Amino acid sequence: RSQLNRIPGFNGREAIKASFVLLMTRCRIYFLHLGSAKARSLSGSRVAASQAAIEDLAELCGRSGIRLILFEAPTNPAVPLYLTPEDDRKYHEFTRSVASRFGLKILDFEHSIPTGEWGMSLNVPDPLHLGRKGHRRLADLMCAALDRNGV
Repeated sequence: RSQLNRIPGFNGREAIKASFVLLMTRCRIYFLHLGSAKARSLSGSRVAASQAAIEDLAELCGRSGIRLILFEAPTNPAVPLYLTPEDDRKYHEFTRSVASRFGLKILDFEHSIPTGEWGMSLNVPDPLHLGRKGHRRLADLMCAALDRNGV
């Protein structure tokens, strides 16, 4: 390695590789119009396990006298979250049924953050991460909602 370290650029090979991977990712986005996030269908064992975990948590909180409040997380209007309208319906139907069965409130922030307050990832709208203004807006909305609900 000491011999190889004398070769120009050898020590920077990790940065060169990272730069190349970023270039390829950007080419995929630009030429193929394939972003880093894809809408997915709600199905399979991972969804079933997540739903069972929420139901178990709600039941445990109820037995333990812990006040559980659900919230609909914000979604980026520029990035579709659900693959189909049926996926959207199934998700909301599940959350409403859990809230109804366990007497829980749902704080709805799903459509509360405008497109311009979300982050960007590789020059495309980020489906998960808010920008600074989006974080501030969500914090304000959550604090106000919790105050209204006596928390």
